Formats: sequence, C-alpha cells, structure tokens
Amino acid sequence: MSLFNKAEMKSSFLKMGLYGPPKAGKSFTSTLVAIGTHKKIKSKKPIAFFDTEGGSDYLIGTFKAAGIELLTVKSRSFADLVAAVREAESTCDILIVDSVTHVWKELMDAYQKKRGLEYIRMDDWNVIKKEWAVFTDLYLNSKLHMIVCGRAQDIWEESVNENGKKEKSVVGSKMATEKNLSYEPSLLVEMERIQDPKTGFLTPRAWIIGDRFPDSGLSGKVFDNPTFETFLPHIERLNLGGEHVGIETGHSSEDLFTPGADNSRYEYIKQRDIAVEELKDEIDRRWSGMSVEQKNARHDVCVALVGTSSKTAIENLPLPKLQEALKRLRSGEFDHIGKTDSDVKPETNGAAKTTTKKKAA
Repeated sequence: MSLFNKAEMKSSFLKMGLYGPPKAGKSFTSTLVAIGTHKKIKSKKPIAFFDTEGGSDYLIGTFKAAGIELLTVKSRSFADLVAAVREAESTCDILIVDSVTHVWKELMDAYQKKRGLEYIRMDDWNVIKKEWAVFTDLYLNSKLHMIVCGRAQDIWEESVNENGKKEKSVVGSKMATEKNLSYEPSLLVEMERIQDPKTGFLTPRAWIIGDRFPDSGLSGKVFDNPTFETFLPHIERLNLGGEHVGIETGHSSEDLFTPGADNSRYEYIKQRDIAVEELKDEIDRRWSGMSVEQKNARHDVCVALVGTSSKTAIENLPLPKLQEALKRLRSGEFDHIGKTDSDVKPETNGAAKTTTKKKAA
C-alpha cells in the first residue's frame, strides 16, 4: 500500500497568527476576521475566545452587533488552553486565542516552580517543548478556524562593526512564544500602530509576513485599518466546508528503537556497536604495544581489513562488512603485520629448531 495519494486541497480551516506590540489592533482585527469567517461559512455556532488579558470584555458589543454569541475563557494556563481547544472543537467553529505569549510564559513558570528551579536549564527545554507540541498539534489538526495572537519580540543579531568590535542590533521581530509556533500559521500578520503627525490619530497597520498561498498576492503587502476582506484572498483559497486533513501525528517510529524487535533499526545498531567493540578488542589484544611499530601495525591492519583507520568511519560501516572483517582477523590472516624477524621462530621440516645454552665454565 502506497503512502502517497493524489494531491488535493485538504486544508479546510483558517490557521492565522497575528503579533505586534500592545494596542496595535490585534484583538480587534482578530474579531473582525472571526466575525467575517463566521458569516462566510454560515455558522450558527458561538465564537470561542480564550482570553489572557481581559480584552474580550470590550469586544462583546462588536459580537452582539454582528448577532453572534461569544463564549469566553479567562485564563493564562497552558492546561486550560489545551482543554479549551478540545472543547471548542465540539461546540464552535471559530476560536480566538489572545494572547498566546502569556500562555507560553505560564508554561515555563509552571515548570520552574514544579521543579524548584531558579532558571530553565538547557536540558529542560526538551521537556517543555514536548509539552508545548501538544498545543501545536491541536492548532494544526483541530477542525476549528483558529486565530492566535501574540506579543512581538525583537530578533537580535550579533555583528562586528568597522572598529572590529562585536555589537548587537535588532534585525526584525517575531511572535513572543515558543519559536516554532510562528512557522505554523498558514497566514502570519505583524501589526503595528501608525500615528498621523498632523492629527495624532493612531491607525492599525497590518504587514503580511507570510501567506502559504503563493498566488494570493498577499505576501509582503501592507494594509491600514485591516478588515476581514483584507485577508479574503487567503481565506477563499481554503477548502472551506470540505474534508480537513491535518498532519499525521498518530504514527510512531518507536519500533525502530525497541529491543528485540525482529529486523528493527534498534537491533541493527546494537549488533553493529557490538561488532565495532569486538573488532577493536581483537586488534588491541593482538597489537597492544605503544611502540611506533605497534601503532603502525594497528593502522595497517585497519586499512587492510576495512580500507580506513578512521574511528568514525569504522563505527558507521555496514554490519556485514564489520562481521566479515572480524572473521578475517580471527582467522590469523593478518597476524604477520607488525612482526619482526626476531618474532618469527625459524622452522625446519615443519618443526621448530631447539637451541641449547652453553653453561658458563
């Protein structure tokens, strides 16, 4: 059975991300997109809002004016967010998360508190990121239109100035959350506030940082006072109302690392490691000296056996080649390497000569 299927558009739900500084218009723009999407798909369900800042209170009137019921959760807990996504999938069509930055910080703080740590160590990130991946998988695969907002964070880069000194400078911005989340939205927007120098009025501005549809014409564009219609070129290219097929997360490669599994990758690597160790032990036992001659002999034997003396290269040789080398080595085929004339006992008619020492007078 083939893993491949004929390519079809199976992304049926909007997965949008917005980030920017406070008061840049992220919450309101998300609300407009959610309401517009609700009407576009003719949804009869409420819109869900996971609120970490209390901002949903000020948007109730906007939802009421659109005739849409708003359901809210006010929390910064990562555990609550995961539960909220699963619940919203069964009761709603659309979920807004604002702001995911607070949730990411809460997860890190919770880990530190639980482990009694003053700071997060390098080894701890693997655990935290593995937990965060639960949300990432839900974000991509849930049958929900999800709009995730986050704060902006500067991207710093180190360079050497004209005086030869190192200096750091801001080269861009990103969503302040687990770094890989910014790559997941199919539509990523950076928001900022633009102030009119004459009137002093603030205008929300949207930069389209990334649109996975190359033919939408949105990527790289900038829009002031963005609305739902601003993002329609992306939304209309989705398989709205169709079957949604996300990323397969249920298949596992654990069998590759299961001890004793027939023909498993784990067993293959284990047997190869054993062969490498046995080969090394045999060589060290037969040519164990530290003299230049013995070191050269070990080198020459390795080259004669497997074509290289590189430790890394030998460790990555195929198992059959290692087993054959070990067999040849044990046969005595290379025992002559490194031997001097004095090491070899002369033989006569198949029997070694015997010598007798003269007794001192």
